[in-house]
Amino acid sequence: MGKGISIVVKDQGQGFDLTQCPIPRLPRTVGADHGRGIWVMKSVMDEVSFECNGTEVRMRKAPKSQPRPECEAPMK
Repeated sequence: MGKGISIVVKDQGQGFDLTQCPIPRLPRTVGADHGRGIWVMKSVMDEVSFECNGTEVRMRKAPKSQPRPECEAPMK
């Protein structure tokens, strides 16, 4: 597995049906009282999956490649 961060969040609730969550950018759903968190997760993270009927969320974020400072010599 590569570098980065993986996050797993588990909930004891009933879960949810991802197909029923609104997309908060659409005009008819912009005022919905739920769905924004899922949209934010998918926008920010590189990978997001919902397991166990929505009671477990797995997210992964890969590191960004940082430009090397000009004074730092490349490694050989």
